Amino acid sequence: MTTIEELTAFFAEGLVEPNDFALQCNDFLDKMKQSSAYELVKNIKKFVNAFMAPNRPPQPIEERVAEVRDFLDETSLVIERHPLWRNAGDDEIEMAAEALERYLMHKVFKAVYSPDREDDARRDREFLRRLKTYSFLEAHHFDIKMTGEMCNSAWQVAFSQLRKMESCKSPRDKVTCVMNCCTVLNKLLV
Repeated sequence: MTTIEELTAFFAEGLVEPNDFALQCNDFLDKMKQSSAYELVKNIKKFVNAFMAPNRPPQPIEERVAEVRDFLDETSLVIERHPLWRNAGDDEIEMAAEALERYLMHKVFKAVYSPDREDDARRDREFLRRLKTYSFLEAHHFDIKMTGEMCNSAWQVAFSQLRKMESCKSPRDKVTCVMNCCTVLNKLLV
């Protein structure tokens, strides 16, 4: 007989922790500490300070997200042409762009996604209302024939991955949580 711990371990096997990405950013951070990266670092700090300014007028979330995305796109192009990444391959350039996004989102997350604006709060309430309409769903609604401990273990692992999203700030980390949830559910269906 299989124990709950063994079932949970089976469903959690192979999942990627969002924080594992931080270990891959060390090269980017080391390069950003070099004196030749001074202008790049200065521009990033300038953007963060301006974006987080307390006297900044309220904007819809779409505009805030677009502003951050535009800055990330522009800065990623600067990184590609920067002497520190002159001999870097595509993977290293992509990793640098991901590291920049993660750093930036960590700094500006509250200003981008803070629900203290009425429009954001209204959307959050609407989303929660819609989510509650699906609260009756159970495994058998999805033609999942498993019951008992196996099904419960899988659901617990899947939901734990979705709950992790709340503590994640970068889009990549949030997508990793969703992918992990899908991986668990796929194991349940196969």
